[in-house]
Amino acid sequence: MDEFRFENKTCPVCRKKLHEGDDIAVCPVCGTPHHRSCYLEKNECGVNDFHAQGFVWEGRLPDEPVEIPVTKEVSPTEENLDSAQGQIPDEVYEMLPDIVKMMNDDRPGKDGVSMKELLVYTNTSVWHYSAAFKAFRQEGKKRVLGFNVCSGLFAPIFQFYRKMDAVGIILLIITLVPAAFFLMAGEGLSNGIYMAVNILSLLQTIIMCIFGDYLFYKHAVRRIRKMRGYFSENVGTPEYYEALSEDGRPSFGRAALGFLASMLVEACVIAAAAHSTVF
Repeated sequence: MDEFRFENKTCPVCRKKLHEGDDIAVCPVCGTPHHRSCYLEKNECGVNDFHAQGFVWEGRLPDEPVEIPVTKEVSPTEENLDSAQGQIPDEVYEMLPDIVKMMNDDRPGKDGVSMKELLVYTNTSVWHYSAAFKAFRQEGKKRVLGFNVCSGLFAPIFQFYRKMDAVGIILLIITLVPAAFFLMAGEGLSNGIYMAVNILSLLQTIIMCIFGDYLFYKHAVRRIRKMRGYFSENVGTPEYYEALSEDGRPSFGRAALGFLASMLVEACVIAAAAHSTVF
């Protein structure tokens, strides 16, 4: 029987040792093992703050001292990852080698930034965006199509959440346009315009579902290039990646403001429709 590979390793949440027979949960991003109950209680990896620096678990936590005598470090190769199979879901296991490689790939692509920078900036939903970014950065052909339900169904709130303020404002303006038609339309046209508004809203949702990821990708590239300018000679340092992660961290405050703005626009459209019907 193979030796339990997490024996006496430290859970990053409760700081207690792991032993054979414990219910283990492994972070799909960095590979750090946890007690499953600790992982579920925290609802995220115990070393999530180190993901932005490209941390990959190799037998010890970032703040743990190296044991003496020093043992050979374990690198995230295919052979080593084979021993992790069975600890995480099969579909996650199949993707893990590529994710590890992309999280550590600091080679600039055709867009001038690295995959590591893109994933650090993304901050959350790394699994989804890693596949999308990989497709957009393919050599030989340009791909702009993807699929993101949240980007379309919750527009423009989702765009504000992702700090894509310009796109969010444009989407708000698009929803404001029908209100002007309601104000100018006569009673006989109101039903037709109402149907046109619904069609416009549906088209906007479909378009943002299909192109939302590409718009976020272009936004991320622009922000990363700007951050590179701020850091100049310090690009690639832990401080740079920390700042990049913070800059790309989704904003619940912006999302709340976007939601309130959307409700205000909807109220204006409804009021305009009622006005055109009465008069």
